[in-house]
Amino acid sequence: MLLIVGAGFAGLSAALRARHLGVAVTVVAGRERAFDAPECLSLEGVRALHDCGLDARQLQLPPVREYISRWGESPMLSRAPPPGIPKNIMLGRVQLLRALRACATEEGVTFVEADELYRVLPTRQGLQLQFTGPVQELVLDASFAIDASGRAAVLARKLGVGRRTFDHLVAYGVRGPVHGLPEGVVHTFSVADGWVFAVSDSPGQAHVCFYTNGRLAGRVTEAKIMERVPYQIRSLMSDEDMWLASGVSAANASTSLLDVPGGTYWLACGDALQTVDPLSSSGITTALQQGAAAVSAAVASLSGNLEPMRAYWLESRAHFDSYVRNRNSFYGFGESAS
Repeated sequence: MLLIVGAGFAGLSAALRARHLGVAVTVVAGRERAFDAPECLSLEGVRALHDCGLDARQLQLPPVREYISRWGESPMLSRAPPPGIPKNIMLGRVQLLRALRACATEEGVTFVEADELYRVLPTRQGLQLQFTGPVQELVLDASFAIDASGRAAVLARKLGVGRRTFDHLVAYGVRGPVHGLPEGVVHTFSVADGWVFAVSDSPGQAHVCFYTNGRLAGRVTEAKIMERVPYQIRSLMSDEDMWLASGVSAANASTSLLDVPGGTYWLACGDALQTVDPLSSSGITTALQQGAAAVSAAVASLSGNLEPMRAYWLESRAHFDSYVRNRNSFYGFGESAS
């Protein structure tokens, strides 16, 4: 049996690829904790969804009508990044995850709920994973396991694999009403201590995210985010009291990488393997692609062909190195990890 730890974008993509290959698969899912910020998905991401068997048009997602970048001068930027890449559709993370899970269920993927992975044991033919569950302990034997558990990388961590962190970015979000801002408009702005990302993702509503260095930010409140919203967006906010009372959501947005991408009977993919800056709009696409690629490599390895696994390792590292070079060039970050 193929076992996938995590039911995020990488995990669901991996599960769907396994079913397309005719492999029995079980997904261990925890509580839904997705940071439900709007996301712009490029044509490459739309293709990745299609490869999963999901037609983005069926989700009735709004198109991105306009993508506006105003970076200006910022001490956090060494130079202005290139113009925003045209995006095709806009989506909410939770909405897309639910659609992918429904698709996986239709394809015959088995889902089980668990709380914490507390022990991993080698067996003659794979790994045994032991979880605490909502009701009782859960013990699962797998011929191969995919770690798609997000930034926590719970399987890799239990196997003693370390992780390098390249920055300390955190994404803070608020939501509220707007007027005169058409649905499907995206604005990005540089500010003195980070970036502001504003999206009108539904009629009369917008989501504003503030990305900054979490170590320096202190306590981030609705008012602190509003102070950083440029006048181009602030003037379109209908009821400031509603914005100030909306509550701040927060998510780790740092760039990080596992020391190794896998080992005997296991591979990591998506955020469990490598995390990227949300402003790059590449995290979901990378997770979808890596989930499918990891399963293809795993299935090949079980039949004695290790070449796809080696290729997966090399391609995932090359992808990350390319991303870091571009990120450092655009944002002026150093190369060192902490």
